[in-house]
Amino acid sequence: MAQYRTPLQPFLAPVGAVLFGASQEPGSLGHGLLLNLRSGALARRLHIVSERHSEIDGIACHRSLSQIQAPLSLALIATPAPTVPEIVDHCGRRGIHAAVVFSGGLRPTTAAGARLRELAARHNVRLFGPQALGYIVPHAGLNLTPVTQAVPAGNLALVSQSAAVCANILDWSHNDEFGFSAIFAPGESDDLELPAILDYLAGDPHTESILLYLEGLRDARGFLTSVRAAASIKPVIAVKAGKSATSARIAEAHSGVRVDRDDAFDAALRRAGVLRVRALGDMFSAARALTTPRKPRSNRLAIVSNGGGPAVMALDQAEQLAITLAQLAPPTEDRLRQLVPGSWSAGNPVDVLFDTGPKRFVEAITTCLDDPGVDAVLAILTPNVYVDPLAVARATIGAVEQAVKPVFTCWLGEVHARSSRAAFARARFPTFRTPENAVSAFAFMVNWVRNQAMLLEMPPALSSYVAPDVAAARAIIDGALAERRLALTLPEAKGVLAAFHIPVSQTVLATSPTAAVHIADRLGYPLAMKPALAAGTPKAAGSVRLQLRSAPEVALAFRELTAAGHTPDGVLIEPQVSKPEGRWLAIGIRQDRLFGPVISLSESGIAPVIYDARAVALPPLNTRLIDALLDTPYVARLLGAVPGKPAVAAEPLRRILLRTSEMASELPWLHSLEISSLIADSAGAVAVDVAIAVQPLPEERERYGHMAICPYPAQLESEATLKDGSRCTLRPIRPEDTAALQDFVRHLSAHSKRLRFFSALSELPMHQLARYAHIDYGRDMVIVATGERDGNAVVLGEARYSILPDGKSGEFAVVIADEMVGKGLGARLLNRLVDAAREHGLSLLRGEVLASNEPTLRLLEALGFTVNLTDDHTLVEVSQRLG
Repeated sequence: MAQYRTPLQPFLAPVGAVLFGASQEPGSLGHGLLLNLRSGALARRLHIVSERHSEIDGIACHRSLSQIQAPLSLALIATPAPTVPEIVDHCGRRGIHAAVVFSGGLRPTTAAGARLRELAARHNVRLFGPQALGYIVPHAGLNLTPVTQAVPAGNLALVSQSAAVCANILDWSHNDEFGFSAIFAPGESDDLELPAILDYLAGDPHTESILLYLEGLRDARGFLTSVRAAASIKPVIAVKAGKSATSARIAEAHSGVRVDRDDAFDAALRRAGVLRVRALGDMFSAARALTTPRKPRSNRLAIVSNGGGPAVMALDQAEQLAITLAQLAPPTEDRLRQLVPGSWSAGNPVDVLFDTGPKRFVEAITTCLDDPGVDAVLAILTPNVYVDPLAVARATIGAVEQAVKPVFTCWLGEVHARSSRAAFARARFPTFRTPENAVSAFAFMVNWVRNQAMLLEMPPALSSYVAPDVAAARAIIDGALAERRLALTLPEAKGVLAAFHIPVSQTVLATSPTAAVHIADRLGYPLAMKPALAAGTPKAAGSVRLQLRSAPEVALAFRELTAAGHTPDGVLIEPQVSKPEGRWLAIGIRQDRLFGPVISLSESGIAPVIYDARAVALPPLNTRLIDALLDTPYVARLLGAVPGKPAVAAEPLRRILLRTSEMASELPWLHSLEISSLIADSAGAVAVDVAIAVQPLPEERERYGHMAICPYPAQLESEATLKDGSRCTLRPIRPEDTAALQDFVRHLSAHSKRLRFFSALSELPMHQLARYAHIDYGRDMVIVATGERDGNAVVLGEARYSILPDGKSGEFAVVIADEMVGKGLGARLLNRLVDAAREHGLSLLRGEVLASNEPTLRLLEALGFTVNLTDDHTLVEVSQRLG
């Protein structure tokens, strides 16, 4: 199988371009496009089609596409919406398969928009747009936008869902500190959009960081797959607008994208390893911080300053952002006292005094860096008559350029500090104008490091605990749906929780005072009683009786509820859970329009609704992801020790959240689940009240198609014994296999590399490696064979398929280590890959093999694959139907 080729290639390297809608009128879309095209790399390959003009600005115009004899591969369309479908039709007939559509008014719901997409699909024309601002690639001399100001070349890529925001950023002055490797504004494109752009930027050697302005998504799962792969290679920093319900509604109307709750979007970005910031300016601060290859292990910051005021300002910002002021070790404090004997500061922050020189300043920084309790240092310099800012900057760079911990710099002032900041930028030291911005940038880096750790987590749907009784839970749900009910009764809902081994209080139905007394005597006192309402019916005020301690009280409570008209279907009786030191928590599952099931943890009651105080995560979860959820500052305070109450036990809560993740994964019929009363203390936790709403689903569906993140398919793992008696593990690839997979490719012979990749590459490019290891298991599959060598896990072979656009067939490839040839590993890998494809519902696997690769062709034929000739005599096509 050949290497990945970006679908953007015809847009980035066209053999010739034709512009429809060029204009002589200054300030118009057609005129701005023409100015940029004339001065760019496409100037000599540009042609104009216009029925109104014979020439524009000295460039001859053609009345129709048929008059152009030169080769063309890209169309640029800036004409009124009704004319665009016909133009795309003509382009498709001419063999032009790439078009940038700048015109608006072409959403799929319009007649012209529907016709445009129909014709583009018929002729295999890929669309960038409609309503596109276009794209700029400064290194290639391409500016296919109407924005006419010069764009400096650099290493930042910008992708914006808003043309206005993109134009605003391009109009900023960055004092030559930033330049762009690429800028994409696809507008309302639903063909070539975020996934394709991110895949390209992940492999672009000119791009070091990717900046995103987002309002919503069209393909959440495709976006997460692509952004995870990109974020595993280079920093991805995002601003997501539309946080409130009102602004989200406007964003959806504005961009034509799908929008839902902001907290779910935030959780998705964290899980994908993306750093989310709140404002456009923060994107560049974060990019500045992440230019350094040095990253902190945690959030403990030391501050070195030649003035107390700026240090205090930095401390205020650190406290607001939950950045920990590092506690310096006694040896560090002793060394600092010797270094600055007259300082008021005995620890952190370190005030090296107003008259410090380069030597004292730098020694204070290196002393803090040597402290094991310090993760990063912020160096603040205030200009004055005693110091030479540039000399101190150069000394700092020289002293700490080999440090493994990051050093942030803040040289205050402008005139005297400008050259110092430029020196720091050239040396890739994050540098800022104010202490607050410097601390914020450190917080960005800390969050990015945490998100990168989450990026590596790909849990299975089911935990390693005792398997849940999915069939029992499914039977309860099916029973309700068979009765055309979309809500479960309380006993049914608790039955679902119990099937997943979540502790619940027992609830029993009683239909008479006598039955209620018998049940109460069996359950034990004290008890709670509530009406047995139809599923989904809210409880009336005063309809719950608590602390019932005797049979007479139970009988009386039943009669009172009956007299009040609350018990047409009887009452529910359950033990009164006594946890005097407990916290009342709520755990829920809700369906997000973009990301499917979302899990939330909060305090029980109305407070989370009023203050929007809840922690959320996307399933599937594992213990590391749950620990990150429990470490959320709000949740940590909620569960921590308070006067008179010890901290909530983490392990029982962790197990319940894992089980909740299992339900979200295995029960797509759950529309919502709300454990509104989960009482947790230092000994355990029990669910007292729960409500579940369900939804019918079609029988034909992908098992985990309802989830934005497909769980790791642990069911495909197995041990294999090869012909020589050696053993290996066959399993789906995981993100942590990246290094081992690269090492495997490096050690393949040149012959094996040519057979697998159709080239003799020395190693996989980083973006292709990321596409292999960070996959969506619902769209791609890579099965690796792993063994052990010198105590380290190694890859012995790999087989993969990618699902093709029809959703029913896949393209596959396989390769094994040279030393494994003849041991039966290739057959084992292919059989497991076919099993995975069949389990996923694919009907066909096909691939291309070099005609000269006779051993592989013999193996494939032995395994039931059919070999067919192709137009290329060096290749044959192999395929197997999986019915």
